[in-house]
Amino acid sequence: MAYRIFLPQVARTIEALPGETILAAALREGLAYAHGCQRGRCGSCKSRLLQGKVDMMAHSPFALEAPERHEGLVLACRAVPTSDVTVYWPNAVGALPPMLPIDAVVVARHEIAPQIQRLLVRPTQPLSFLPGQYVNITLPGGVTRSFSPASQPMAQDVEFHVRVVDGGQASSLVGRLSIGDRIQLAGPFGDAFFRGDKDRPLLALAASTGQAPIKSIVDRLLASGDQRAVRVFAFARAIQHLYLDRYFAELAARHSNLGYRSIVTRAMTEDATPRTLIASCISQLHNWSVHIAGPAGFVTSMSEMVRELRCDDIFADKF
Repeated sequence: MAYRIFLPQVARTIEALPGETILAAALREGLAYAHGCQRGRCGSCKSRLLQGKVDMMAHSPFALEAPERHEGLVLACRAVPTSDVTVYWPNAVGALPPMLPIDAVVVARHEIAPQIQRLLVRPTQPLSFLPGQYVNITLPGGVTRSFSPASQPMAQDVEFHVRVVDGGQASSLVGRLSIGDRIQLAGPFGDAFFRGDKDRPLLALAASTGQAPIKSIVDRLLASGDQRAVRVFAFARAIQHLYLDRYFAELAARHSNLGYRSIVTRAMTEDATPRTLIASCISQLHNWSVHIAGPAGFVTSMSEMVRELRCDDIFADKF
């Protein structure tokens, strides 16, 4: 049976003949689909399956690792559609195109720290994103706000951390959500995502619910077996707002390449500023990638600080 292949990058729908791979169908149609060996060995045709199902023929485990398969990546030269599919091959920086809004149901909501709600939702289809990106949530009543997942791409449930703001329209709606309520998700958006193809060590700076995308990034890196150096600094005005403190500390205890430090800013002195604390762990940042997530003022000040430490590879997400 022939199946349709939609390629959003070129806005084309092509047809795969029975038993034909995605790459073979694309090349037969004259499309410049990125590829190399065509035998499942090099990984050059690695693509993201956004919708539909495929059978994966034999391939090298080095060309497509298990965590990548779990995230919805396929090798186009080995993927035979078993339904109509939507496939996207990453561009130069690996960004993904936004999906159409999808429905989701609330499966859990509870407070994990003062003024911080953990919201767990189950979409009707797996949500594809890159760790560090954000999605738009449309709440009952039509109010839409942006939140970064703390979970992993293509997971059954998507986890968000929502800061409750006094008088905030969206956060008050989140606070009234019950199990079974329906919302909509749209995305992903944003370019502050983890670039796994870079070999630089990673410095992650988080404040408030900026800990959510940093959690997603760090979890993805460690799950892949990547051994690059990772340093995570979490900042809060009070210790109770360091709601992932135990989580990151336990990760650091299990992974020798991960270092973690929590910082209560109200307790800082002139001799123990964010700059001096980071510089005491990392003398120069010129060869590091830095991810910063949190309130706008925090992101701005941290970005200026790491630039002063000679870093030019900065990805920032302001909430």
